[in-house]
Amino acid sequence: MDIKDQATTALAEIAAVERRTRTALVYQRASAFLILWGALVAIGAALNQAFPDRSEAIWYSVDGVGLMGTCVLAFRRAQDARQADPAALRVVASLVVLCAYGVAWSYLLAPAGHDRLAVFWSTLMMMGYVVIGVWQGPLFTILGVGGTVLSLAAYFLAGPWLHLWIGAIFVLAFVLGGLLLYRQGVGDS
Repeated sequence: MDIKDQATTALAEIAAVERRTRTALVYQRASAFLILWGALVAIGAALNQAFPDRSEAIWYSVDGVGLMGTCVLAFRRAQDARQADPAALRVVASLVVLCAYGVAWSYLLAPAGHDRLAVFWSTLMMMGYVVIGVWQGPLFTILGVGGTVLSLAAYFLAGPWLHLWIGAIFVLAFVLGGLLLYRQGVGDS
């Protein structure tokens, strides 16, 4: 192998390490957002199951706390980096856009009932996971597709326990997914 081939091989290996490092950082940063939202949605789903007549207040509270927590996480990352973290700011902006889209459709779908709205929101968030997977890696896509399948199954099979099932889906897809992403982001060391 001549010098030119060795240099080409070395540059390819450096590029591969750079891609893996970038992916690991994305996974590590995304994990906190996913764990936050997974826990909040699970709590909201349990409260909604127990107090269905207070559904609107429960979800406005969950969304408010979640948005504040998301902003705190994003801006804390920016302070840690001593500059604006474009990735964290894009996460916040994407979440706001996705939620605005969901709110607009929720008002149109409201006559369909709470159960259909719960499945709509679950599949909407899972669709966000799938889209992220297109850009960042197959793990997001797998979690999103799996959460969507489970959400649709919940609608048809869970009966009166639908909201608890949706909460469990968010624990599986977001909390456990966030922990798995964190572990992949920091490595197995």
